[in-house]
Amino acid sequence: MNILVTGQLGSVSYSFTDKLSAHGHVIASSEDLNPSYIGNIHRAYTHRIGDDEFARLFSVHSPDAVVYFLDLPNLQHPDFCAIDKLDTVLSLCANHNVNKFIIISSNYIGDEDFSPEQNALLRAEDPLKVLLISCESLCQAYHHNKGLEIVMLRAPHLFGRGENQSLMGKCILQAVSKQHVRIDGQRKQLINLLSLEDLGELVSRILFDYPEEFMVMDLPGSATYSLLELGELFRSIIPTARITFSDIPIAAGRYSTSTVARTAFEWVPVVQITDEIPIMAESICQDAAYKKPTLRQRISAAIQSRWLIWVAVELALGYLAMEYLNHLANTAVQFKFVDFRLLYVAMFAAVHGLKAGMAASVLACISSMAAFMAGGNDIRLVLFNIDNWLPFACYIMLGTIIGYTRDKREKQLRFVTEEKNTLEKRYMFLLELYDNALYNRDLYKRQIMSYRNSFGRIFDVTRRLNSLMPDAVFKEALLALEDILDNQSITIYNLSGHTEYARLCVCSKKIIDTAPRSIHMDIFAKAISELQPGEVWTNMERWQDHPDYLFPVYRDNTLVSLILIDKVPFEQMTMYYENLIKIFCNLIQDSLVRALDYVTKLSNEIYIGNSTVMNKSAFRKLIEIREEMEQEAISEYSILKVDANERNIEEIFHKIKGYFRSNDIFGQGEDGNLYIVLTGTGKEAMKSVISRLEDQGIMINVM
Repeated sequence: MNILVTGQLGSVSYSFTDKLSAHGHVIASSEDLNPSYIGNIHRAYTHRIGDDEFARLFSVHSPDAVVYFLDLPNLQHPDFCAIDKLDTVLSLCANHNVNKFIIISSNYIGDEDFSPEQNALLRAEDPLKVLLISCESLCQAYHHNKGLEIVMLRAPHLFGRGENQSLMGKCILQAVSKQHVRIDGQRKQLINLLSLEDLGELVSRILFDYPEEFMVMDLPGSATYSLLELGELFRSIIPTARITFSDIPIAAGRYSTSTVARTAFEWVPVVQITDEIPIMAESICQDAAYKKPTLRQRISAAIQSRWLIWVAVELALGYLAMEYLNHLANTAVQFKFVDFRLLYVAMFAAVHGLKAGMAASVLACISSMAAFMAGGNDIRLVLFNIDNWLPFACYIMLGTIIGYTRDKREKQLRFVTEEKNTLEKRYMFLLELYDNALYNRDLYKRQIMSYRNSFGRIFDVTRRLNSLMPDAVFKEALLALEDILDNQSITIYNLSGHTEYARLCVCSKKIIDTAPRSIHMDIFAKAISELQPGEVWTNMERWQDHPDYLFPVYRDNTLVSLILIDKVPFEQMTMYYENLIKIFCNLIQDSLVRALDYVTKLSNEIYIGNSTVMNKSAFRKLIEIREEMEQEAISEYSILKVDANERNIEEIFHKIKGYFRSNDIFGQGEDGNLYIVLTGTGKEAMKSVISRLEDQGIMINVM
C-alpha cells in the first residue's frame, strides 16, 4: 500500500510515520517538512500543495490512501488558506481514484458543534471554530458528491519524539536552548495530550480495516494536564528554567469521552508525556548541537569543492611571487644564497601532494630556463650540457619525494578514518539492536499494563493503594478508578462520627467546581439498604440525583465512605464492568480500612494528649498529601491558624472543636501553633467560623 502523508507536517515526526511504514510505502510531502526527523520513509518531498510537482505525486506514486494533517489550531491567527489546500488535495484524490482519505483535525470542535443547524449560530469572534467546521463540511461534500471514503479524527494536542514544532516540542526547545519557557496560554487551562505514536497506531489500524461509511471520531488523549502542571514537567528537565504564561487562552479543545476508536479498532492511547519528555529533550539537544558553519568553514568547503581551480590559482600566484623574489635577489645581497624556486616546489608539494608538486617542479624548471636565457646564454648550452641539468633534476626529485610522502600520509589517514567509521557503524548497529530490545521491553510492559482488566493493572492498583494514610488512599483510589474506567466524573465522600452528611473528600478535576461539597445520606438510603457489604449498586432504573454506580465502604459494619461513579457510557453499564468496579472498590475498601485501623492503633503516637490534634510529623505528612491532591486538581482545602503553644493547645482545641465539622483536621505546625485544615470550605462559611471564634476571644488567621 502506498500512503501519502501531507498537509502541515512541521510537527510530525518518525514516531508517527514509522507506524505507517510497517504497512507499506510512505510518501511525505509538505512545504514545512523537516526530513531530519520525518523518519525512515520511502520518499520525502517539500512540494507546496497546489504546485504542479505536488499534483505529479499522484501520478508517479499512485497512492492508495492519503493522510492529511490540518494546520495547528491557533485562536488568534487561524489560517483560512487551509480550506484551499484541503480542497486541492481532495480534488486530486477524487481525480486519481484515491478513496481512502484520513483527515486529522482538532478536538476544538465536538459533535455538538458539527450539526448544520448550529453552524449559523457560531459566534463571529471564534474564527477558528468556523475554519474547522468549514473544513469538515468540505469533506462531507466530497464524500456525498465524489464518493470519497473519509475518516475524520479530531485529535487533541499532539507530541512526538524528534519534533520541535508542536506545543510540547516548542516548549521543550525553549527549556533546553533558552532555559525560559513561554507557554502561550493561561496557567489553569486544561490541555489534553496525545502521542503521535498512538495516533500512528490508530491510523494504521484504520487503514488495515477501513470503514465503508463516513466516520467521525473524537480521540481521547493519554492524559490531561493544566498548563501549570506542564510547566512543572518542563522544569523537571531544566530545574533552572523560568516558566511564564500569557493571559490569552490557547485552543485546548475539550476532553473526549468517546469510545468509538476503542470499540471499532480496539485502540487505547498508552504513551504518557511524562515518559516521552526526557527522550524529546535529548533529541532536541542533539539537534541543537549542530550549529551553522562559520565563515572559515564555508570558505574551506568552497575550496574543497573546487580543488583543481584553487590549486591552479595558487600555483600561478606562487609562480609570480617566486619570480618577484628572484628579481629581488639579484639586487639584494642577503638573498643571494636563497633558492626561491626550490622553496616554491617544496611548499606546494607539501601542501597539495604529488600532482601539485610535479606541476610546481615544471614551473620552477621553466623559470630557471627563462632566467638562464635572460642572461644572454644559448638554450643549447642547457640542453646539451649535462652538468646544467642538475638544478632541474633537484626540482623534480624534491617535488616527487615530498608530494609522494604527503599523499602516502593522507591515504593512511583516510584508511584509518574509514576503518573507524566502519567500526562506529557496527557499534551503532549493535546499539540500535540494544535500544530496540529495551523499547520492545517497555512496549510490552505498557501493553500488559494498558489492559484494564489485566493482572498487571490489578497489581499496579494494589501497589498504589498501599498506604497507611487515609488521605493518600483517597487520592490514589480516585486516580486509579479514573484510569481504569476512563471516566472523569468520579467522587469520593467521607463519613466520620454520627453525622447525617457525607463530606466531599476528592473528585475528578473535570467536576471539581460542580460537585456538591456535602450530601445528605437520606438521598442514598434506599440504594444502600438494598446492598450487602462489598456489593456495587447500579442505577438501572435511572433514578434522579443518583450516580450510575455507587459503592459504600464499610469498616466494622459502619459506613465510612461513598464512591460515586457518574456519566458512565452506555457500553459500560454491563455485568462485566459491574464486576470490574466491585473488584477495584473492594481493594480500595481494604486499603482504607487498614489505614483507618493503623491511625486508631497508633493514636497515641499521632495525636497530642486527649485531643485529635495531630503532632508535627503526622501533620506535615498530611499537608504534603493535601498539596499533591490540590496540584492534581482533585481536592481543595484551606488552612486556618490559631495562636497556641505546647501548654494550651489541648485547651484551645476542646474550646473550638464544636465550631468545625467532623472531617476538618487539626494539627500542630512546625511553629507550635494550632492549624485547622478545612476541606471544600467556601469563603462565606470560613468567614462565619472566624467571626464566631473571634466572639469567643480566639484570633484566627487565614493561611
